[in-house]
Amino acid sequence: MPKETHTYLFKKNYIFLPSCKKLCITGSSNTLGNFKKNKPIFFVNNEVEINFGNNEFPIEYKVAIYDTKEKIIEEYEQGYNRILEKPSDTNSDNFVNLFPIFEHYKNKAAGINVPIFSLKTNNSWGCGDFVDLKYLIDFANNAGFKIIQLLPINDTTATFTDKDSYPYSAISSFALNPIYLNVQFVANEFLYSINCNQKNEIFELNRNVICDYSAVLALKISTLKKIFSKNKYDILANKDFSNFCNSNMYWLKPYAVFCFLRDKYKTVEFLKWKSFSIYNELQIDTLLNSNSEIFEGISFWFFVQFQLHNQLQNSLNYAKHKSILFKADLPIGVGRWSADTWQNPTLFNMQMQAGAPPDAFSNSGQNWEFPTYNIPKMEADSYSWFINRMQHLQKYFDALRIDHVLGLFRIWSIPINEIEGTMGKFVPAIAIDKEMILQSEINFDEDRFCNPFITESFLIEKFGLDFSNVKKIFFNDNKIKNEFNCQKNIELYFKFNTNNKQWKQGLFDVLSNVLLFKDDDGYHCRINACNTNSFLNLPLSDKIKFEKLYNFYFFEMQNSLWEVEGEKKLKMLKNSNSMLLCAEDLGMVPDFTEKLLTKLNILSLQITQMPKKANSNFSDPANAIYESVVMPATHDMAPIRLWWEQDRNLSQLFFNTILQLQGQAPYFCEPWVCKKIVNIHLQSPAMLSIFLLQDLLAINGEFRRQNPFEERINDPADNNHIWNYKMHLTIEELISNNIFISEIKEMILKSNR
Repeated sequence: MPKETHTYLFKKNYIFLPSCKKLCITGSSNTLGNFKKNKPIFFVNNEVEINFGNNEFPIEYKVAIYDTKEKIIEEYEQGYNRILEKPSDTNSDNFVNLFPIFEHYKNKAAGINVPIFSLKTNNSWGCGDFVDLKYLIDFANNAGFKIIQLLPINDTTATFTDKDSYPYSAISSFALNPIYLNVQFVANEFLYSINCNQKNEIFELNRNVICDYSAVLALKISTLKKIFSKNKYDILANKDFSNFCNSNMYWLKPYAVFCFLRDKYKTVEFLKWKSFSIYNELQIDTLLNSNSEIFEGISFWFFVQFQLHNQLQNSLNYAKHKSILFKADLPIGVGRWSADTWQNPTLFNMQMQAGAPPDAFSNSGQNWEFPTYNIPKMEADSYSWFINRMQHLQKYFDALRIDHVLGLFRIWSIPINEIEGTMGKFVPAIAIDKEMILQSEINFDEDRFCNPFITESFLIEKFGLDFSNVKKIFFNDNKIKNEFNCQKNIELYFKFNTNNKQWKQGLFDVLSNVLLFKDDDGYHCRINACNTNSFLNLPLSDKIKFEKLYNFYFFEMQNSLWEVEGEKKLKMLKNSNSMLLCAEDLGMVPDFTEKLLTKLNILSLQITQMPKKANSNFSDPANAIYESVVMPATHDMAPIRLWWEQDRNLSQLFFNTILQLQGQAPYFCEPWVCKKIVNIHLQSPAMLSIFLLQDLLAINGEFRRQNPFEERINDPADNNHIWNYKMHLTIEELISNNIFISEIKEMILKSNR
């Protein structure tokens, strides 16, 4: 029988009001008073439970502020109305976490940003885990922080090497990473004794100055397999375990079988899995028969995910008791070889690669190698995969960073046979047609504009004394040979011919020396085309006309299309959950971005060392809008001290302008300078001020690392993607230093966060 009513529990966060004001909910249904200003539903002790009838859905609603003296709603939260869809009959109670933003009541908070793998406690196994989060929660609570921001925590185990440390290439958008499981707790639960050899290995891994990712993962998986093998019958009979599996089977089944087949065939490239290369639900179900010989190998991954869920949930419940919120990270893509692409191949463009155009991180752009989303297919399915992903995250987290939000407006798409980001284009994008080119009065020749422009002088510039040898192998006259007509083929050549690898980048540059890319719709400007040798060799009149066309194509022609696309997808994300959404809107930012994010109640990101305004050296936190997150740096950037030392002219300018200090800037970013930088971010008007843990430690001469080069988490220009930064001291040491904690707490209190 369908349920006649549905119960929703609404909880509010970080809204502190005068005694004569009350927070309330009002909406389009009878239960919510039909938006009447004198008939709202009030919060009591930060929450309110409401029963809705079946016939009331869908419901539009808003959080509002009620004046108890005037007995009327005086202000509604900013942004669009929220939408409450009718839940499925299988759901019982529903939880909604609210982060309303008001014009006249602006509360602020400070937070810590740290990868879980970087955490270190006295009892860690060489890598931070979900249980270690409790120590971090205690530190945050003692120091006055209200938010902890994490990197993605999904399973990335594709190769069992250190390359799996890259947290943005998941093999499942739902499964948690086994490396974050506290295996000691699992061993204690099942009375499993860790032997002396294992204890010695644990001690050495924890003592290691970096996170030895592959070694930690191997130790944890091997220990867990022994525990499971000894206790499998009791585990499989456990009611809580069965309930977890049943409620998560929609993602757990393909993920667990994916892991089993990955290990069986020694690869995640599912096209090499023989009869399992194409996902077949009926075939997969036969593997899950408890009488199957391989059922134990599959159910092991059920067990690991069950334990991960319990440990994460336990730590997050602990955080709620301490009034600490957790902020997750939603990657822009999924791993090319993943349970998601195996199960749902039509939702992804497997012949394309997502990335980013050239920016402050990389002169040649970035290629993340993720397949791009097949948006028309996802839209036809009402974005159900995306919505399931968001609602799964909401089970654990209060807030969410949307990685590369610009990719939801238009994604930088690189053909599968190319390597560098310079070979990509935005999708969707309106193509330039031949008529537009002719109207621009450019002397257009398709071969000249769309194929690599190659001259002997250009080849000599690229290859110097090796010019003759390079030309003999790779070129026919001034045309590149067909077998080397893409970057992947050149890469493959040097895989077997390692003596002359120094030629590779020059050949990449030759292939990318074009002005336009042609597709079925027309022509698309090559990014940074006006910096190419091809452009420099145009007649002056064509240079002027082409540059005008280039600027129109990238900065005017596409804006309406991209704004519509972005708003549509962001509304979908917004309406699918109640987390506080924060956009990572860095890079080639369209003019409409900040306005659109504010309209949708999504916080934008402001990074001091990466200004969004043209011709600016810095983004001043004092000028941030309230609906934003300010940070000195992100995990992709140099932390404060390293950034300070990389460019003396820039740090001097920052010292005199942003810090407003006179005279010569210190050569090293001394503790008092770091403290000043942290303070200007805390004093910002922005709703959230979040700091890398390294940047907080930098204010203390005793705690901070000696070498700032060891503090970097990731360099996006490095395609190896080895993420191994680890704290050099334990969280227990941080907690025990009352002077350090008091110093931070005083700064936060003075900033009213």
